[in-house]
Amino acid sequence: LLLVGLIGFGIYLFVRLRFRRLKRRAVELEETVVSRTKDLAAAKGEAEQALVEVEAARSEAEQALVEVEAARRTVAGQAEALVALDRAKSRFFVNLSHEFRTPLTLIVGPLEGALDGTYGALPTPLRAQHEVMLRHSQRLLRLINQMLDLARLEAGSLTVTAHPVDLADFTRQVGSMFSSIAGRRGLTLRFDLPDEPIFALADEDKLEQIVSNLLSNAVKFTPSGGTITLGLAADETGDSWRLRWSVADTGIGIPAAHLGRVFDRFHQVDDSSTRSGEGSGVGLALVKELVALIGGEITVESSPNSGATFTVRLSLPRAGSVAPFGSVAAGPVRQIEPSPVAPPVAPPVETPVETPISAPQLDADAPLVLVVEDNADLRRFIVDHLAAIVRTVEAGDGIAGLRLAREIVPDLILSDVMMPGMDGLAFCRAVKTDPALDHIPVALLTARVGSEHRIEGIEHGADAYLGKPFRPNELRATILGLIETRRRLREHYRTVITPSAAVIVKGIPEQIALPTSATPPLSSADERFLATLHERLTAHLSEVDFNVDELARELVLSRVQLYRKLKAITGETPGDRRRRLRLDCAADLLRAGELTVAEIAYKVGFSSPSYFARAFREHFGHTPTEHAAL
Repeated sequence: LLLVGLIGFGIYLFVRLRFRRLKRRAVELEETVVSRTKDLAAAKGEAEQALVEVEAARSEAEQALVEVEAARRTVAGQAEALVALDRAKSRFFVNLSHEFRTPLTLIVGPLEGALDGTYGALPTPLRAQHEVMLRHSQRLLRLINQMLDLARLEAGSLTVTAHPVDLADFTRQVGSMFSSIAGRRGLTLRFDLPDEPIFALADEDKLEQIVSNLLSNAVKFTPSGGTITLGLAADETGDSWRLRWSVADTGIGIPAAHLGRVFDRFHQVDDSSTRSGEGSGVGLALVKELVALIGGEITVESSPNSGATFTVRLSLPRAGSVAPFGSVAAGPVRQIEPSPVAPPVAPPVETPVETPISAPQLDADAPLVLVVEDNADLRRFIVDHLAAIVRTVEAGDGIAGLRLAREIVPDLILSDVMMPGMDGLAFCRAVKTDPALDHIPVALLTARVGSEHRIEGIEHGADAYLGKPFRPNELRATILGLIETRRRLREHYRTVITPSAAVIVKGIPEQIALPTSATPPLSSADERFLATLHERLTAHLSEVDFNVDELARELVLSRVQLYRKLKAITGETPGDRRRRLRLDCAADLLRAGELTVAEIAYKVGFSSPSYFARAFREHFGHTPTEHAAL
């Protein structure tokens, strides 16, 4: 029993301890579960909080995105507004240029005429005053050009075009332009230039403005007895030149406080000792912009009373290699041309004015010039200076000018570019595409004298390009030159190769050729017109009743237009041209010897052999029979 009791107690003790261990384990597990549940609940809460924060952040991001998009649209709108403002500013400067240039033309032109003695001799005191007025008018024009170039630089419309140029000779020519003014001011102008030519691809217009402005600045700030030195050094590096232009003077120098601002616009040294009274603070600013445009750099070294030295450093490709900037145009080395200026725009609209042909003292055969200009004063100024050499007729705009040109068919047209209604380029294009007018030379008169504008005018068919303000002598020389060229062409076109006898007798198609000569050059429009004229005359050669009216209808011209056009090109009337063509063809047939005189007379459109013989003798000086025996 004791043994059984011990075994039973042992079993009881084991079971109890086991139960207590299991219970404690269950409690621990329950506590773990509770703890884990609390942790999960906390994690869930944190996750939910994080989700809320993420959602809030997403909302904020969406709001920020909306604000960014709105800001972007605002910035884009502001950028467009700035672009529009910049364009408006450029248009303003362009408008300003035209408004200034037309009055300047009417100021500079009469002043130059007075100094040239056009209006009689001037007393010495009055001549001195006229010279002062002319000098300052020209200075005002230069200032306008500089301001417009700055505006074009800001607008990005000033381009760089490289051409082959001898930089050593180019620099010498630019410097020589200042020899006279340096001599008048008692200055010594020296050149430190290479003896050998330096051929490079460069924009000589921009370089001319740079060197000219630096020399002009040196002349203004160097007292009498001083020296100005223009130098050029070049180092050859492969396919390019490393160039260094320098303009040094012995003038008053630049104080250290102003040295860093000499290239700022409108900045001037205000000390009375350095103020020349002629500076505007634009020239050096333009120089810096131009140097940067062509990829160079400019520096200045100076101290008070020891002069100043401006140095331009630039790398340019040798002539024949590829230019690193602009558009390269192949061709011969170019000489210096006037610096380009900004384009003009249309002036205020005036009522078109048409006046009868002026200068009655001229012969009726004197050349007739149509002047198309919307500014009445400038138009009268032009007419007054042309009245002694040509007859003139006027129109106030392109539309009136085109209508008048078709009515009178002038020998030459002089037109402004910017006009109301139809501008000069459209007017020129209309003239050059009209079969009745395409033979008439057109000279454009405008403030747009930049190379790109000249090219644009030539592309529209212009034969000459005159910039405002112009000199009356230049205007007259241009007009007379175009008229003389037209006269030489007229003499040239009097000779024509007629169809051969085979064409007339057998009707074999053959290309009608026009004469060729090295001088003067032939106009393609005139060639086409004469070829068509001769083709139609040859087609109706044997028709006695074929008259000028029928010829004009086949050429899609009026009788008057045909008469004036042919008269302008060859100096002959349509009837004279037809008669000469028939007689030349008859002479060809007589030499062929295949037909009798009577047969030839009818073959070339004469009504009777006797009339043919009389006309043949008047033209060649001998009878058809005598001609056949030659």
